Amino acid sequence: MDPTRQATAPRFVICHLSSVIAASLRRVVVALFALLASAPLLGGCTPSATPDPAASAAAQTEMKAFEPFLREPLCEQIAVKYQLATDYAAVGNADKTIELAQEVARAEQGFDFPLDGAFKLLGNCPDFLRIADDVQSSLIPIQTPRRLFYPNGIALSADDKTVFIADAFGVLVLDRHDASVRPLQPGPNMTLSGFDGLYTWKDCLVGVQNSMGSPRVVVVHLDTDRIKAIELNVLEYRTEFTQLPTTGAVVGDSFYYITNSQIDHCQRGKVLHAETLAPIVVAKVELQ
Repeated sequence: MDPTRQATAPRFVICHLSSVIAASLRRVVVALFALLASAPLLGGCTPSATPDPAASAAAQTEMKAFEPFLREPLCEQIAVKYQLATDYAAVGNADKTIELAQEVARAEQGFDFPLDGAFKLLGNCPDFLRIADDVQSSLIPIQTPRRLFYPNGIALSADDKTVFIADAFGVLVLDRHDASVRPLQPGPNMTLSGFDGLYTWKDCLVGVQNSMGSPRVVVVHLDTDRIKAIELNVLEYRTEFTQLPTTGAVVGDSFYYITNSQIDHCQRGKVLHAETLAPIVVAKVELQ
C-alpha cells in the first residue's frame, strides 16, 4: 500500500466527520434558537402557577381573533391591547404582558390590572407588579357610609362633579371635589332602590328598576344640590316592554334599553332551556 495514501486517508475521514458534526451542531443551534423564539419570554420571572390548559387554549383562540383589531381604526387600540394583555397573561407570557401593560398604563384611560383575575399568574413578577401598583396609585379609595349590596349602576353627572352609585337599597352620591359620599334621599311615595343600570339625562337620573317586583323604567328629577329626589316619573311599567329589562343607554332625549334580558335562563354559568330563548328586543322611550 502506498504510504502516502495511508497518511492522507485518515485525515480525509476526520475532516469529513468534522464537517458533518459542525453542520449538525449548526442545525441544533438553529433549532434551539427557533424553540426559544417561540417560547414565552418570562423576563426573569416565571408564572406563579402552571397556566390552566383550558384557559390557555381559550386565550390563544382569543388572541388570534383580537390581533386583527390592532389594525382596525374604529376600535379603541388601548382596549384591544388590554384584552390581549389578559390573554398573554393567561398563557404565561410575562414579557408580552408587560409590554402591552406598559402601553395601557401610559394611556391613563382607567384600565386596571387586578391580581385576583386574569393577571394572577404574574403575581410574583416585579416588573408587572410595579405597573399594577402605579395604576392603583392613580385610583382614589372611596369610603361609603354603608355596605353596598349588588351595586349595578354608576352614572356621572353632565358637569362631571357628581357620581351616582346605585345598589339594591338606594342611590349614593359621590362629590368628586371632596370625595364625600351621602345617600340620595327619595321623596315621598317613591323608591330609588333596585336599579339595574343607572344613567344621567340633563339634571335627572334614568334607569331600570327590576328588583322591586314588577320591573319598570323611570326618570328621577333631583333638587339643585343633588341631595334629594323631588319627582319620579314612570315611563314603562307592566307592559310587553318590561319583561325583565336591563342595561340601556341615553341618546339625546331618548332612552334605549333591553326589554327581555332573559337572565333567568342562566343559572350557575349554564343556559337553561336554550330552545325557549326569544330574540332580544331593544325598546326606545322618550324622556321629554
